[in-house]
Amino acid sequence: MRLLILFFCCFPIFVTAQTTIASGPMLGHQTDSTATIWLLLKGIPHAAAPTGEATEFQIPSSPELELILAELKMKGYTDIREELQDRTVDEHKILRIFLKKTQATPDETPKVMRNFSFLTGSCVFPYPYLGMKGRDRDFIFKSMTGTASDFMLWLGDNVYYLDGEWKSYDRMFLKQARMRTNEHINEFIQTRPQYAIWDDHDYGPNNSGKKYELKDTSLTVFQDFWANPSYGTKKTPGNFTSFTYEDAEFFLLDGRYYRSKKSDEMFGEGQMKWLKKKLKKSEANFKIIVAGTQMLPTNVKGESWHDFKDERKDFLKFLEKENITGVLFLSGDRHFTELNFDYRKNNYPLYEFTCSPLTSAGNPAGRMRNPMRSKRSLYMKQNFGRMSFAGEAHERECTIEVFDREGFLVWSYIIPLSDLMPPEEDIEVEEVEE
Repeated sequence: MRLLILFFCCFPIFVTAQTTIASGPMLGHQTDSTATIWLLLKGIPHAAAPTGEATEFQIPSSPELELILAELKMKGYTDIREELQDRTVDEHKILRIFLKKTQATPDETPKVMRNFSFLTGSCVFPYPYLGMKGRDRDFIFKSMTGTASDFMLWLGDNVYYLDGEWKSYDRMFLKQARMRTNEHINEFIQTRPQYAIWDDHDYGPNNSGKKYELKDTSLTVFQDFWANPSYGTKKTPGNFTSFTYEDAEFFLLDGRYYRSKKSDEMFGEGQMKWLKKKLKKSEANFKIIVAGTQMLPTNVKGESWHDFKDERKDFLKFLEKENITGVLFLSGDRHFTELNFDYRKNNYPLYEFTCSPLTSAGNPAGRMRNPMRSKRSLYMKQNFGRMSFAGEAHERECTIEVFDREGFLVWSYIIPLSDLMPPEEDIEVEEVEE
């Protein structure tokens, strides 16, 4: 009998030692020479098997992972390296697979500007409390899965830390893990590369900024769950980065780590220097500046860059002085969607597309008068956006589309590249007498 009890006591060891993929695989940032695959694992085996023999970690397999690996290998990504997170949280660990081309693939054909698109959106409230309406709103991710695009760009509040979940690494990690294992979210992240910024609710407490004591811990958790190109710089830590896709360059900004009313900064001096330097060097047709907080509107009830007037004014002057063309602003946070214009004298108008919410409730403040808002662009229900870039050479244009939670088109707007250039000066031609 004692032998039988011992057998049943040992049996669960074999079950919990089974490593499975809890979420993913998710393709992160990809370049012509490198690619990153992200996975959340559960049931990481112990250092030794029940027999006392040492165990070697093996990547759990899935048809989706094998498909991604096969496609990347076909494109020449043959050098593969794995990196398993040291820390375990409730049997969860992060695994990253790094792929690299060992030899550049020669391409003698002239580069043709390819059409592309990406999905975007913000504010994913999980509805965790009993009796709350909206628990089925995550269906929007099924609609997004069925909407074609080349990648996804999350605009912050990608999870909501609630009830003090921002007070420790483990609690933030587990909240991220619960969101990532949501059926519809997990299915969606496997369909295309994913990029992300954060805002207050996946950074720390509501409206938090520079004074948040665990901001570096929060940054670590964010890095655990996303596969962006980079995070800040050596001199300026934070959650900002940039990447280029075809003829568009994306500048993903961190509006939380340095936010301080006292110093009148939302992005901070170091990040602003980085952004200006990047913009001056950029040769992209479209330069898309992305932040969780709205940047252009001034008549706002809630957080906006207008709260930090000097920093905002200085940057807008920089765009004017350096004649930076092709700029588009992209933001979330507001719990409503709208398209804004800032008309500038003797220069092209600045556009800002605010896209929110994905699953959260709408914000009645959207009905406030906003002189910058494009007519009929306000939408206060759950929605997601798509930005598409098409055309040849300097005839390229950007199409902004908004879809409801069922995936039906709400509105669209086309911005030709020529509208993101200063107006040509009239040239006076003198008549020459014959």
